[in-house]
Amino acid sequence: MLAPAALEEWRSIKGFSNYEVSNLGRVRSLPRTYKLGYEHRGVLHNAGGQLRTSIVKGTLRVSMGTTKANRKYYGVKKLVWEAFYGELRRGVVLLSEDGDPANAALTNLRPVTRAELLRMNVR
Repeated sequence: MLAPAALEEWRSIKGFSNYEVSNLGRVRSLPRTYKLGYEHRGVLHNAGGQLRTSIVKGTLRVSMGTTKANRKYYGVKKLVWEAFYGELRRGVVLLSEDGDPANAALTNLRPVTRAELLRMNVR
């Protein structure tokens, strides 16, 4: 269950000035204006809003980019963690405490090393 909107905190995503991520695991695009065409003859207004996510191989991901040509998929858990705690150390992965890959809320994330993960999977 999601917390009330008053408890949702949004932070900017490093390297993406037009996007933000929340402590509840949601990603949104900010409103902006584009200049279109040769010599910028037209203008496109983007109202922004929440981005659609997808789950691929157990990972919640979202597509972001500065233009349609350079869009890439990014893991939502990693975006949330890095916006609130900083960059993950090398060899560290994020687990969902409740086992639900769609729940990328900050309170549901736990960093573990790959070695710890291997030990957990052996049992």
